[in-house]
Amino acid sequence: MSYFFKNLDEKTRKYMLEEVELDIKKNFLYKSLRFNEIGNELYPQILKNAIEFGNEKTLEKNLLPEYFEDDKGKILKIGKYTSVLSTISNRVFSEYEFNKFYIRAILRRAIEENKEAVIYQAKKSFYYEDKKTKTIVGFSIKDPKSVLKSMRLGFKLESSLNLSSNQRYYGLSVELK
Repeated sequence: MSYFFKNLDEKTRKYMLEEVELDIKKNFLYKSLRFNEIGNELYPQILKNAIEFGNEKTLEKNLLPEYFEDDKGKILKIGKYTSVLSTISNRVFSEYEFNKFYIRAILRRAIEENKEAVIYQAKKSFYYEDKKTKTIVGFSIKDPKSVLKSMRLGFKLESSLNLSSNQRYYGLSVELK
């Protein structure tokens, strides 16, 4: 199942591309820890193409296996956290990164157009259905400027809104009202 991006139009895509360029300029574009040298080199253009012509599924499809280290099933240790890499890592990475730039673009539009930015469930999942996610659906972002600033510093939407870090907020995005 794909995300449903309610405001994914040409203006939003333009702002998404500008946000990617901003991250590239600041040398802040996040790249998968699983990328090999080729993946690291090609990812920015693959991301921009997906934003311009597709969606998160386009990004996932174009991140070919040869762009990744052969590490499925290996244990990845980052600081005190460990994770087993799986076949869904590419999908989750693609969904998160595309949605991140979409949210940043929507926040910019909310500021520019003086509209409300509201959280909605963009993707449903049987695995991550929970009451916490449902309680913030429909939540209006009161200060889109500060949330955008926080997200540009690398914080997730949930952290930018000071939501509990102990909870998974899967499939959320932002729309204009």
